[in-house]
Amino acid sequence: MCGITGILNIDRRPITEEQMIRFNDALIHRGPDGAGVWLDNASGIGLGHRRLAIVDLSQRGKQPMHYADRYHLTYNGEIYNYIELREELKTLGHTFVSDSDAEVLLIAYAQWGDQCLQKLNGMWAFAIWDSAAEELSICVDRFAIKSCVYVATDEYFAFASEVKALLHLDRFQLNMNLDEIYRRLFLKEQDAIDTVLSGVQRIPAGHLMKVSRKQRPRLLRWWNTLEHTAQYADFRGDREAKLRELLESSIRMRMRSDRSFGIPISGGMDSSSVLMIADQIIREDNIPYDHIDTFHMVKKGARSELPAVKLLAANSCAKLHEIDESNRMTYEMMRQLLFNNENIGVTSEGPYRVYKRMREQGVVVSLDGHGADELIAGYHFYTPAAMRDALGGIPNPARAIDISRVWRRLAVPAGNMGLSQRIKASGKFINQFIGTNKWIPYEHEMPEYGLVRQIRPRFSLVEQDKHLFGAMGDNLNLKLYEEFQFGFLQKILRAFDYASMANGVEARTPFLDWRLVCYLFSLPSKLKMGKGLNKLLLRQSMRGILPAKVNNNPVKTGFVTSTTDYYLNQEILQWIGDSLHSTGTVLPNLVDVSKARQSFDLYRKKRLRYADGMRLYQVAQVVEMEKMYRDIVQNNSGKSTTGIVAAEAK
Repeated sequence: MCGITGILNIDRRPITEEQMIRFNDALIHRGPDGAGVWLDNASGIGLGHRRLAIVDLSQRGKQPMHYADRYHLTYNGEIYNYIELREELKTLGHTFVSDSDAEVLLIAYAQWGDQCLQKLNGMWAFAIWDSAAEELSICVDRFAIKSCVYVATDEYFAFASEVKALLHLDRFQLNMNLDEIYRRLFLKEQDAIDTVLSGVQRIPAGHLMKVSRKQRPRLLRWWNTLEHTAQYADFRGDREAKLRELLESSIRMRMRSDRSFGIPISGGMDSSSVLMIADQIIREDNIPYDHIDTFHMVKKGARSELPAVKLLAANSCAKLHEIDESNRMTYEMMRQLLFNNENIGVTSEGPYRVYKRMREQGVVVSLDGHGADELIAGYHFYTPAAMRDALGGIPNPARAIDISRVWRRLAVPAGNMGLSQRIKASGKFINQFIGTNKWIPYEHEMPEYGLVRQIRPRFSLVEQDKHLFGAMGDNLNLKLYEEFQFGFLQKILRAFDYASMANGVEARTPFLDWRLVCYLFSLPSKLKMGKGLNKLLLRQSMRGILPAKVNNNPVKTGFVTSTTDYYLNQEILQWIGDSLHSTGTVLPNLVDVSKARQSFDLYRKKRLRYADGMRLYQVAQVVEMEKMYRDIVQNNSGKSTTGIVAAEAK
């Protein structure tokens, strides 16, 4: 896990070593264990790498890495099946000088070209310069667990692991992307390609970009999940056992590391399953671990999951590290999170502090539970799609009642109302679909001070992929697929990648093994949601492994802090007011500033609506982010006067 950077000057303008180092060191937090840059000004190419050493800690694994005087690699991620691939490449006559997965990736590319991608099991964003073809290939993994952003002009092409690094380029022109900012502020969406900076885009999941001087950059799709589900379509064996087998294989492969690993644990199904299977692997394989470090954010009151977490620890070799939830968001923490996450929204410091504690305890690799919710229907907002399936065509009343139970258990905790009230709530939920077969949970929140902007639809390939679904293409599976491949999961992956890498921790995601993903998308949706439960197949497969109290609990809390006073305390309110009175910002192009100020004054006096306060909080974040970014551009020495870059480098 590392940070990568690169420049290809189309106009062959020389790249200085100082410029490349400044660009590369903007990602020092992603790679505190070493750095390297490589320049070939005859070709106008420069590659940079910040290293977080995980496999082969020696200098033999440093990057940029070179092979056969032709291929030059900078790479972020992990190829988990590198041992098997190395043995295959040896039979083809290749020799290796390191034990690193980076060298395996580089030689695999030299041997098979782009076809090597189909052989890789892992997460990655890498760039390879082919000096013979004078072509740059940049690739992200199947699900964009690792990401890469880029800027392309007539004069140069540049890429990096994070948006903020591009601000250190000499020729970068800073302009905020108001359409994407507006999307994130008021539509509660995030595009899989666009970023908050105009002209800066992200390579989408399963895509490869080719760059040369001969033609404009070409974006090629190398992976489509639905084209690989056929291998499981005819499976008629024990589906629960198959899920468990694939998850166990994924976790075992992701435990390959020359650094210690730990598990952030919430008490929910996903992280708990990872912990208990990892514990089982340690015992079965006689791995010399006397414990697994686990890290839990302790929440207060009814939201506490600590009893479940302690139960899991008692049933495994887990050593529990408790982290107390913060009472309030401070201005400095908000700025830190805004800078790290490169996103505008309500961001909890929970993940950031969990990974920070990991690093402090010497844990460098994290096994996380991301992806299960989008694969096996974990959220309450997937129930409307399932209800449309139940009531569409020939209505299935029994299925509709079952889905209403799932919705009620997820969206309406039992402690908040009696049995009759819960039944009434379920009936109301069903009635919203009868006749129209539509569900509109809420309209997009458009405050009166928001200016209407025409925004193109969010990037998605789900329409062109629909024909590949076949019988599995009901509303629920289609919803899961879009959110997994192009929607909500992409937002989650960016947030946790940036939070972990801000602290020099590699986050691995066992549920996102491509074999497991293809298997789950080959299954009918009734196996994912039913019998009053979300994540149905996972719960069934983990019986006897997870404590029943954890396995049967549908409530999902996670890392997010949700109290009003946490976000809207006196310190933050003062900052919001100051931001709304800032001058020389993009604010007037985004909202009616006078109306925003009036709304804020009214909120502060009477605290009328929490939603209004949160929108204003995010509007102020736009002002803050713009200030941060402009400060970096103006102080192009690599050290920002905000103090944030310097603080992360320590």
